[in-house]
Amino acid sequence: MRLLSTKQVSTVLDLPESTLRYWRFAGLGPPFVKLGGRTKYDEAYLDAYVKANKRIPSVRAAQENRLGSISA
Repeated sequence: MRLLSTKQVSTVLDLPESTLRYWRFAGLGPPFVKLGGRTKYDEAYLDAYVKANKRIPSVRAAQENRLGSISA
């Protein structure tokens, strides 16, 4: 098990640390643990969170991108 700090997770997700703090307060975002007053994120849970939030572009978006690249 590898535990990551808020700073490390903010780098991985390319988000400000303040967003992660807000997400914890609001009950959003990846699961975290508190150890001795420090917030840590299990790398396996972080990976699962990212995979669970994977989105497939809509057909319309794909068509617009393709048409945009043809006319460019």
